[in-house]
Amino acid sequence: MNVISRLFNKSDIESVVIGDKTVPIPKLTIAKWRQLFDVVEALPQIAVTVLTTRGSEQFTTTVMAALQLAADEAIRIVSVLSGLDAEYIEQHATLNDVLEFIRLTAEKNDLELTLKNVKAALGRFKTGPVQGGMGGN
Repeated sequence: MNVISRLFNKSDIESVVIGDKTVPIPKLTIAKWRQLFDVVEALPQIAVTVLTTRGSEQFTTTVMAALQLAADEAIRIVSVLSGLDAEYIEQHATLNDVLEFIRLTAEKNDLELTLKNVKAALGRFKTGPVQGGMGGN
């Protein structure tokens, strides 16, 4: 990766190998985001569950179950974004294949900036409705 790509947090890698297939790193269009939201079901709840059981006797069991659910969800995410069949990914891809694809997709689409923009946009709604018209009331 060259210095300019690193500065802007974007990878210059355009494709990866998953199993024995070369797959392009996708641009996350609005249509892709919608497909992604359709398959991301458990990840937010998994994170909350793991955090709430931290320090308890059930923590190890919870983490193991969470890893299984997260793996299933990661396979579905890669399937949607790559166009590969989920069963193919499960049978032929390594964990590194899956994680690298997700990482490079996040980098190419600058998801860190996207999250900052979402946070900033949502922050605008926190203040509540503005009373009156123009000017300071």
